[in-house]
Amino acid sequence: MGSSTAYQTARHGLKTLLLEQFDFLHPCGSSHGESRTIRATYKKDYYCNMILESSHLWEEAEAEIGYKVYFKTSHLDMGPSDSKFLQAAIGSCQKNSISGRVLDRSEVFEEFSGKFQLPEGWIGVVTPQGGVIKATKAVAMFQTLGVQNGRA
Repeated sequence: MGSSTAYQTARHGLKTLLLEQFDFLHPCGSSHGESRTIRATYKKDYYCNMILESSHLWEEAEAEIGYKVYFKTSHLDMGPSDSKFLQAAIGSCQKNSISGRVLDRSEVFEEFSGKFQLPEGWIGVVTPQGGVIKATKAVAMFQTLGVQNGRA
């Protein structure tokens, strides 16, 4: 979050100082390592809005740097059909015009070539707004872009 914020503030012409508790690209936080997933299925509406907006911001940063760190995929959540999380996520997707499909256990089995055999009473929720982020590479990208914008 810090490196991304530094990039955005520098990009908008603000004088920016990026401070880090450890070395840059350290392994001590949640934004390091090979990958992180991104999804649109949250029970809180504001997360859905953030995901939709962030997709555009990822694309802008990638276009500026010239390489990809965010790879869009479909996303599958699974759980009991009466799961409060899944029901809230389905409702939030509907309210925010995120196209989610609810699949019963046999549809999950069929759509995913038998990879998932859900227990009785479970469902799957598939949305196209998922993805994988190359975490360390993304942080490095934002730090580089911050410097290139002349302020970080």
